[in-house]
Amino acid sequence: MRKKSLRRLTRIRFLADANIPKLSVQLLSEKGIDIISIRDINPGMKNIEVARLSAQLNRVLITFDKRFLWTIVTYKVKIPGLIILRIGMEKKAHELAEFLYELITRLKPSNIEGYAIIVSGKLRKTKL
Repeated sequence: MRKKSLRRLTRIRFLADANIPKLSVQLLSEKGIDIISIRDINPGMKNIEVARLSAQLNRVLITFDKRFLWTIVTYKVKIPGLIILRIGMEKKAHELAEFLYELITRLKPSNIEGYAIIVSGKLRKTKL
């Protein structure tokens, strides 16, 4: 990957929900992505607590849980961004890390911050 792409991502920080494999988070971190995991903080947190933590830490939330969009809208939590993965959870941790790395490095910060991005067969984006 180009150094320029990674540099522009250094200002975006990510929070992985507990459903994102720890190894995926570790591999992304090793590639220079600023990411931490709920698993290291409190894996039993409720969605609203995770959303509030995302806002407090100013980190874009990555999750497989589609209910997060409902949570942040219902409770009016202003998080910096949300990436909802609607892809098969059967991906191995290293495959998921590579998929996320490619996704994150292709998106401009302006396409992540302030948006909910839903990743399935295609990318869908909605303003938070």
